[in-house]
Amino acid sequence: MIFQSVQLNNGKILDGDKIGELVAEIVNKFSENGLSCDEAKIILERTKAVLGEFSTIQKIS
Repeated sequence: MIFQSVQLNNGKILDGDKIGELVAEIVNKFSENGLSCDEAKIILERTKAVLGEFSTIQKIS
């Protein structure tokens, strides 16, 4: 899988190769656990919600 790098609002670059590596790792983990697409999406949504609770939000200037 090939992903483009993403520039975040803080100027940091999230490398496309790293994104692809992590996506493959996550998908493989779902596969190892025998998840369906719907089950995987539920896990991803729950993960997104948990990350939101721990993320630092910076003021827009």
